[in-house]
Amino acid sequence: MSIKEFVANLSMDQLSFCAEQVEARLRALKEGEKVRLWCVSVDGMYRFTSPNPQESLEWLQAFASHRIASTKMDRISVDPMWVYPSEVAEWMEMNEKPEAV
Repeated sequence: MSIKEFVANLSMDQLSFCAEQVEARLRALKEGEKVRLWCVSVDGMYRFTSPNPQESLEWLQAFASHRIASTKMDRISVDPMWVYPSEVAEWMEMNEKPEAV
């Protein structure tokens, strides 16, 4: 079966999925593979993201030392996420300063 025949037999959902995969692959070839970021979230409001997990934990410690005296923290999460290299700076621009909260 040729590629043309294969594509001709795909449904719209399958074609859409293939297009998304091709776009992702082209972007990875252009920008490089995705990199892992560590995102710390406190109560879903305060965030810090870094490619360095140690830096994320240090932020959480600094945040807790500034915040613990004034109020409680109900939910803390530290989650890895994968982003393209061009998106790293955008995520890090949203970082909260521990002393500013």
